[in-house]
Amino acid sequence: MGELAERFNQMSKNLQKSFSTIERQKESFKRFVPQQFLSHIAKEGLEYIHLGQGHSANATILFSDIRSFTSLAETLNPQELLNFLNSYFRRMNKSIHKYHGFIDKFIGDAMMALFHLPQKERITEVESAVLAAIEMQKSIQLYNQHRKSVGYLPIEAGIGIHRGPIVIGTVGSEERMESTALGDAVNIASRLEGLTKFYECSIIVSSEIYRELSIEKNFMWRELDFVRVRGRKKPLTIFEIFNSDTESIQEQKQQILGAFHEGLLNFYGRQWQEAISLFEKCLQIYPQDRVSRMYIQRSMNFLQESPPQGWDGSRMIR
Repeated sequence: MGELAERFNQMSKNLQKSFSTIERQKESFKRFVPQQFLSHIAKEGLEYIHLGQGHSANATILFSDIRSFTSLAETLNPQELLNFLNSYFRRMNKSIHKYHGFIDKFIGDAMMALFHLPQKERITEVESAVLAAIEMQKSIQLYNQHRKSVGYLPIEAGIGIHRGPIVIGTVGSEERMESTALGDAVNIASRLEGLTKFYECSIIVSSEIYRELSIEKNFMWRELDFVRVRGRKKPLTIFEIFNSDTESIQEQKQQILGAFHEGLLNFYGRQWQEAISLFEKCLQIYPQDRVSRMYIQRSMNFLQESPPQGWDGSRMIR
């Protein structure tokens, strides 16, 4: 009887150890696949995940990328590069998590985050993404202070935000698969991030995001352009959010808003000379504004050669 009890106790210990191992494996797995994904593609348990499993949803996508990363990487050895990226991503994840988002994937120095809050109003979801982006940029500013104190060069990152239908699912093969979010909305968010360097701004959002921002939140914004991004036929109105700029630049951008938007109206109305005068007025207040200089040049070009027939005001960005 004593021997049987001893065997039973040993079996119990082995089972407990196995369960503990499984729980640790599940917790480790969650570090590679966000819990928010699992709630969509593995509601019945991890063992039921299969290739091609998907869930459709409307979500807000935030895409961010470090500028001039290749040049930065050349100055670091592989371990230093790994340490830098982990230090950077920890800071970015903190801001995203604070506003109820989660990181879908890391792509080298870039990352994509989703804000999908079906239990809340959609307007809250959109605002959460923009607030996260603003805090991310401010976190980079603080991070640069630390980098400067230890002799490292500062970094910059662009952020693009868009909202639209996506599918959350698994891609790959039976031997190797991963979770991901796919859809035209994801591609647009990535394109918007790429445009931040062209327009020399930190955060660009689409009209789908802009329309749902509450004025009570004191977001600072201006319309940037009407663009056709590579790979997409339908033009898109894009906006800059500049809450994360320095106070000095915020003040200058606020001061030019009236003249700037009036300049846009004249530009789209083909009043080229009036548009030039208004954008020159903007440069008197904010001389570093690349966007005003861009519209002056475009207006001067159209004074010399009229836009093609059927011109809708949009420009192709490659």
